[in-house]
Amino acid sequence: MSTSSLTTKAITESPWAIAIGNYIQSHPVLWFSLFALMLVGSLLKLILSAVPQIDILKSKILLPLVKKYKHKKLIKSAIKSDIRGHVNKEVAKVKKFLPCGWAEDMDIDWVDTEEASTLRNDKRIIVRIRPLENQEHNFVNASYHFLHSGFFPKMQSVIPKPHYEASVLYICRKVVDGRGKTASTIFEDNFLEPSIQKFQEIPEYMDDYELMDKRGFFMGTFLRELYAIATNAKFSRARNNIPEETTKMLAHVKNFIGAYDNHLSGEKEMAPSDWWHGGSVSKYAILLVARPESTRIDPYIKRAQDRFNAGSKRLYVFGANHERKFANAVIAGIDGTINGAKLVESFETPYDYRGMPGGIGAVFEYNRSIAS
Repeated sequence: MSTSSLTTKAITESPWAIAIGNYIQSHPVLWFSLFALMLVGSLLKLILSAVPQIDILKSKILLPLVKKYKHKKLIKSAIKSDIRGHVNKEVAKVKKFLPCGWAEDMDIDWVDTEEASTLRNDKRIIVRIRPLENQEHNFVNASYHFLHSGFFPKMQSVIPKPHYEASVLYICRKVVDGRGKTASTIFEDNFLEPSIQKFQEIPEYMDDYELMDKRGFFMGTFLRELYAIATNAKFSRARNNIPEETTKMLAHVKNFIGAYDNHLSGEKEMAPSDWWHGGSVSKYAILLVARPESTRIDPYIKRAQDRFNAGSKRLYVFGANHERKFANAVIAGIDGTINGAKLVESFETPYDYRGMPGGIGAVFEYNRSIAS
């Protein structure tokens, strides 16, 4: 008898396998219901992911008809489907990296004025644009106003204006570049350059964002922490400190990247001050998860507890894509072990902290009163 046959025989005759088999046989309706729910969930996920593609397909059908018949209602429907489908498709590529609740699905409405505007309706962002013949201009226009409305929801008046504009422009540039050269040129001439004329800091900030983004810390730490401190300081005197705090936070993340690179090259060890930032408003720490073969999750849980004991209000945990399973185990361990630590959100990063494509992250908030 072969080894595989012996293995199969041992599994099928094991007590737990027999017990599971008997349970399934005695509860067929339950298992059929669970299977049906899983199937429906999978279908819904597939349908939702295909919504932008449906819009794009609809526009491909309508646009040739528009050119021939030039029916006003048909023209609007074709343009709406084309822009909504392509914007949602491109934004979906970066949306998974953004904080939960940002840049929700977009719809299109029409106005007769030249200026575009945005509004929120039942968690959908409606972009109002003028029906122009230039679809590239429509795409850029809708993308910018969609992201402008979707960033820092309810905190837009609290966030320092240069960083608010720069962050929107940085992500919008990613979205628009996916459309092509013509769209990129329209974006640079009509949105990027006018914003730079208004806020001279934008080019420097966008360079800093690029540095952080290539290591997963721009959307992973910077945007999330800026949003958190704005939310917490909105109705207190600490609100006046947010611009200065943002500058210090930006400097800390950049210094953290430099300290990590120096550590890898053997120049110096990373000091505790490299790992955590303690300002007047923002107090957070960063924990990097790697998996040498002998490593267990316990040391990482201890390091997380040490960061909280040092004064961190939030902890950002980062792992690499190829070490996802272990990183998730550390995140679950912190969530289930440390009193007062609440998992706010798990998220993806475009790059891991080593600079390789794909990463995983999570952010915890620490309640000291619960811990004690």
